[in-house]
Amino acid sequence: MPTSGKKPLTPRPKTPSWDGRSAFRHTPYPPPSSARSSTSSPSMASTGKAPSSSATRRAGSSSASGSKYERRLNELEEGTLQVGDADYNRTRRTLAKYNFAVRDKELAVQREEQASKYANAETEFRCQVDLKKLNIELRQAEENAISKQVQLLQLQIELAKLKSTGAEDSEMNS
Repeated sequence: MPTSGKKPLTPRPKTPSWDGRSAFRHTPYPPPSSARSSTSSPSMASTGKAPSSSATRRAGSSSASGSKYERRLNELEEGTLQVGDADYNRTRRTLAKYNFAVRDKELAVQREEQASKYANAETEFRCQVDLKKLNIELRQAEENAISKQVQLLQLQIELAKLKSTGAEDSEMNS
């Protein structure tokens, strides 16, 4: 056989068609927080962390490189926990902002209602004061009309007396 200087290709293991995700399960990096919550492996349920495939790789490596991997793995796990804490804090901050906005709108509506009630009460008070003033003016006008009628009646009585005395005088003179 002629060789062209290339290494012969070694057959790679194939992923079975029924398990298309198994090739991606064991990565040196922890899965993102959304993938972590969606996986349902038993080791993850008990620890809250994704299972590490580096443990099997560490057995064959030297102790110096093993501690290096362990340190890196711990850093990554702590980093994802901090990211999770940051997501939690961001959610809490967003919720607090939302609650503040809702409370602010509730207070604005209450202020508008109070202003409306105050304006209505003030208008009603003015109307009542004006009505009382008009009632007072009406009573004064009625009083003036009655006093004028009394004066008119007194003058009519006096006129009648004068006529009666003037008629008696004219009869006496005649």
